[in-house]
Amino acid sequence: MKLKNGSVIGMVGQVHREEVNMALGPFAINAARYEAVDFTWPVEYMSVKVFAGRKTPEIDPWGFLLPLGPWVWAMVLAFLLLLALVFFLLSSKFSPHDPTSKNLLSFTSIMLRQSVSLGGSGWWWQRVVLGVWMLMTMVLTRSYEGNLMSLLAVRHVPQPYQTLRDVVDDPSVVMVWFKQGATMQAVMDSTSGILHEVKESEKQGRLAFLHPVEYDSILNEIIDQKKVIIDYDTIITVLRINHFSRTGRCDFYMGSESIMAHPFALISQKDSPLIPAINMRIMSMIEAGLYNYWRLDAAQNSSSCEREPTKITVSSSLSLRQCWAMVVVLTVGLNVGLVMLCLEVVLAAVLAR
Repeated sequence: MKLKNGSVIGMVGQVHREEVNMALGPFAINAARYEAVDFTWPVEYMSVKVFAGRKTPEIDPWGFLLPLGPWVWAMVLAFLLLLALVFFLLSSKFSPHDPTSKNLLSFTSIMLRQSVSLGGSGWWWQRVVLGVWMLMTMVLTRSYEGNLMSLLAVRHVPQPYQTLRDVVDDPSVVMVWFKQGATMQAVMDSTSGILHEVKESEKQGRLAFLHPVEYDSILNEIIDQKKVIIDYDTIITVLRINHFSRTGRCDFYMGSESIMAHPFALISQKDSPLIPAINMRIMSMIEAGLYNYWRLDAAQNSSSCEREPTKITVSSSLSLRQCWAMVVVLTVGLNVGLVMLCLEVVLAAVLAR
């Protein structure tokens, strides 16, 4: 890593000061390092991702809204208002002396599966409109009930940190970076954007630095969603594999965003005659597929926990904590109904005077 005073530290600094001829690494290629050393042909490419802990499965309290998409809810409301308007206009045209307020509420009553009665004065077109609406709402409510029963058996596994923006916007989580890596070099060199926000978060105590060999010491804090690691996918994959080999559990996940990506290569002194000879051997090794074979062979259980489901189905009773959103909607509805009833009583008393 290159410091503000221009000096280079770590193994890159040793090569730069000509204390050693070359370093294996491999090292991420960036502009700051390229000024100090020469790189060989890249041996692989790595992406920087978020490494976070998986929470325990839970029920979405607003899951009762999921059987229907937002556009379906909007269209149902739009049709309800449209039919009420058509019903009002037709009533004004063909039966101006009949009260229409009760008939207008019939559409809502049908959707809520309540009884509806037009009496003997109902016109044929009123019965046709209400019948079509009844048929449509019956299909809709049956579909809603079936999907809702299925969704109540589903547990959602929260994975809130998919991007670096998700992490930065959560003030409760600490970001762990490798201080001497190319990723932190990009953060420290930034003057704007999301990486600059990461740099500024150090003032709030939300930035921590560890060497990759020390990541094992904070795994419990990552599972508790107190910390996340921002590092190369190959490094955190090895961390996840080792944890699975020890415990048999898949407690972690990687975010979907590739925050940044770097090619990785060996380094040598500037204008070193070793570079052409090493490049030739690296090309032969990569073309033969040996590097990928050796890397996969060294990482046992490499495919474990790669595609862990984010939703699981279980059979268990529901608790009040899991259904609090339904209770909130019911309570608000009852309170609104009570307020409207009181207003009607007061208004009727005032008009009776």
